[in-house]
Amino acid sequence: MKKAVLFSLGLYLLLLVLTIDVSFIILDKEDLRLFSKPLLMPLLLGYYS
Repeated sequence: MKKAVLFSLGLYLLLLVLTIDVSFIILDKEDLRLFSKPLLMPLLLGYYS
């Protein structure tokens, strides 16, 4: 049960950061992407491990 909760929480966190990163791309805010882009890879790695 705990693993399923952590799995779904990780997915929602990944989707949230991905949405933020894509919105920064659309709004052409490259300076703000310096914070959101590095969060994507650790979240993706944590989600698939």
